[in-house]
Amino acid sequence: YVVPVASFDRDVLITYLKTRLPEYMVPGWWVVMDELPLNSNGKIDKRSLPEPDADLLSANEYIAPRNETESALAVIWEELLDVQRVGVNDNFFELGGHSLQVMRMISAIRKALGVEVAVRTLFELTTVAALAKYIKIRQDDFDDEDAETIEL
Repeated sequence: YVVPVASFDRDVLITYLKTRLPEYMVPGWWVVMDELPLNSNGKIDKRSLPEPDADLLSANEYIAPRNETESALAVIWEELLDVQRVGVNDNFFELGGHSLQVMRMISAIRKALGVEVAVRTLFELTTVAALAKYIKIRQDDFDDEDAETIEL
């Protein structure tokens, strides 16, 4: 939630924050407000803050999943993040994902795709496309190891 004093350039602020913070800590949701609601103690009344509109948050043009892995990841993200549509270039954290959901994603990926993904990997590969490529490589490596075992 942002209450700009003067003109507000979201992209400039994001660029600045990315030089100072890890990508996953840079806010993905930005709601510009005239003022923050306060409670009787003068603190921010979090319950009165409007919900961000997830459908308007992604700056990426929607590109539908192109293969089974991307489709499975998109479904997982839609369910975890409670969004209607996830494209291959959407960023997990920009869509509202956070560290607790990363743990749920690991479990969902294991169940749906049969692949173990490290927490660190999910913080580094933040789009469906990037994560799908990684998973495909892991699955191919696993298949090669199986083939070697069978040939012995």
